[in-house]
Amino acid sequence: MSGTFGPGVVEYLAPNKYIVSVKGKDQQFFTSEDTEVHGAGTICGEYNPKSTNRCTLDDLEKNSKGGGVAATVVMKNGTATRVTEQAAPDEG
Repeated sequence: MSGTFGPGVVEYLAPNKYIVSVKGKDQQFFTSEDTEVHGAGTICGEYNPKSTNRCTLDDLEKNSKGGGVAATVVMKNGTATRVTEQAAPDEG
């Protein structure tokens, strides 16, 4: 599967395996060492509505367990090339 999915909710499933839920539809995806992760304050860093904080895959794993994170996922052949957190308007 390839394309842009989101904004939706990204949740951790297993090491390097996640699911993004967009409007009731779920899409599983993998991460790799080449996956870029950008946070807006929940995945990592301080609140940043532009989602320019560079995060690690460990940050994504830790903060998407048990609740999920609002994000958009860009995938190529089932592997995320980029995960970008969507800032909540009331954060900050």
